[in-house]
Amino acid sequence: MFTFQEVQPDHALDDLYNTLKSLVVVEVSQYKIESDTPLVDYPFHEEEKFREFFHSFSTYANPLWSSRLGITWDFSRVPFRLSTTKLDGVYKILRTGGAHSETHHSGEALQLEETLRIAFQKNAPSLFIFAVAHYKLSNDNGESGFVVSLGNLGEISPFFEQLGWDDLIFVINPKYKTLYVIACTDSD
Repeated sequence: MFTFQEVQPDHALDDLYNTLKSLVVVEVSQYKIESDTPLVDYPFHEEEKFREFFHSFSTYANPLWSSRLGITWDFSRVPFRLSTTKLDGVYKILRTGGAHSETHHSGEALQLEETLRIAFQKNAPSLFIFAVAHYKLSNDNGESGFVVSLGNLGEISPFFEQLGWDDLIFVINPKYKTLYVIACTDSD
């Protein structure tokens, strides 16, 4: 069983928000998580357990996000994902710059992604990072763009424009029992 409480964003989430807000439309929230099982031991890699976590989160967060943004949200529709080691969606937004903003060189984008990720991690041994969208560099040198699969973002909320800048990212710091939620979109 999980319980969630929305808390004020810490510096890590504020830094991510301030980094992305000039590139895309971004909404963020931070939550304290209480659970029967220590988060560090929770089997997020098992689809049933993953869905159990997001069902609990959706029960709490759907009304908050729907009320705050004036549109429906259904976090129970987050598709099963394995945890990644990087904030791939953030890197992709930094590299592409959003619909009407400047891009970052790949080295600068990598450095910013790493700085943001380390801020989320604090001194914890690991993070769980789940992104609804999947990104793949379209060639080996990473300079020619991305192939994007948006997953089912439109089923989660009409917030998403269903274009390549969309993503919904969840970062869980198990040591600090913290969940960060980052929703990004943009339209050309």
